[in-house]
Amino acid sequence: MTEQSQDVSGRHAAGARRTQRRSRPSAVRVALRVLGALVSTVMFVLSGYAWYNYSTLNRNLNTVAVVGLGSSGAPSGAPTATDTGAAQNLLLVGLDSRAGLSSAEKRRLHLGQDDLSISTDTIVLVHIPANGQKATLVSIPRDSWVHIPGFQPDKINAAYADGCCNQEDAISPKDAQQKGASKLVSVVKALTGVEIDQYVQIGFAGFEEVVKAIGTVPVNLCQSVSDRYSGFSMTAGRHNLTARQALAFVRQRHNIPGSLTDDYGREERQRYFLRQAFSSIASADTLLNPVKLHRLIDAIDDAITFGNPNVDLAKFADQMSNLSAGNITGTSIPTHGSNAEYGLIVHPAEVRAKVRALFYPAPSTPSSTSPTSATSSNSTPPKRSCVY
Repeated sequence: MTEQSQDVSGRHAAGARRTQRRSRPSAVRVALRVLGALVSTVMFVLSGYAWYNYSTLNRNLNTVAVVGLGSSGAPSGAPTATDTGAAQNLLLVGLDSRAGLSSAEKRRLHLGQDDLSISTDTIVLVHIPANGQKATLVSIPRDSWVHIPGFQPDKINAAYADGCCNQEDAISPKDAQQKGASKLVSVVKALTGVEIDQYVQIGFAGFEEVVKAIGTVPVNLCQSVSDRYSGFSMTAGRHNLTARQALAFVRQRHNIPGSLTDDYGREERQRYFLRQAFSSIASADTLLNPVKLHRLIDAIDDAITFGNPNVDLAKFADQMSNLSAGNITGTSIPTHGSNAEYGLIVHPAEVRAKVRALFYPAPSTPSSTSPTSATSSNSTPPKRSCVY
């Protein structure tokens, strides 16, 4: 081969190598574009699936027309709300009902065999501001001694039973539920001084069903605990609660360590659990998992009763899309001791002032950020990283 031909051959070989080098980045770019298209397609399908599920959610909800639900969510003189997308107050009610559970399931869940019990042992008032970026929970102890219109003064957890079960004529279960919920709403409104926009009720069986749909709920216990009444027994530290463990956790009110006792300890646990459960539901693991999302929506349809037939949960979920578990705070209403006859003593005027300060605080001023005002009795106590 001549020197000239060798030179030409060398140039061709070098050019081929340069062409190969140029083609590799081009191939990478094509692959990335294909991958991006696949990811976009998957996200589109998932978002479409989520939209389909949310759009069917409202059509399958259990609802009753609770009397007394307002549309402002505010006391006189406070900012008002007229629809979803504005400030709202929700009344969350845990009904001490064993309906739908077999004797074996009652024993497994440590619920006893009292099939006639319909006390409302969990009563939590929730305020969601218009921007949906935070939530404030106020627990109302079940033994709070209150006036129940049309009946003798009693513990507040008797209001539902008074409303639904003291009827002269036989009524359907749904009508009884509507009357019981309406009576409880009227009592809570009178005690707290705020309107209620939505009523949300769940029983033991429904609670377990919803937690099963979520999967597990993470908790961090400050101390080890064992309680034979609720069946909750667990070491200190971090755990992922199953549905059965979660029900025992929120029901326990005996043998809670630390400074908390009886219903106060249980109420703090319930508020803590709501924060943790919300965090699990709002995670990508739930919202972007078609199977888990479908199970959760089915559980909501089956297990929860809403008191406003016009509720639009899809819009409400969109309103709360910026809410994080760290922005969910809470406390209990003020009480003044108890006695065997009357339960917990509450002063309605004091309760109203506290709830209004928490739900509708006055605009911030330079003096309101002083160390003194930051520790006022109306402030929400700081959250611990663990719970007793």
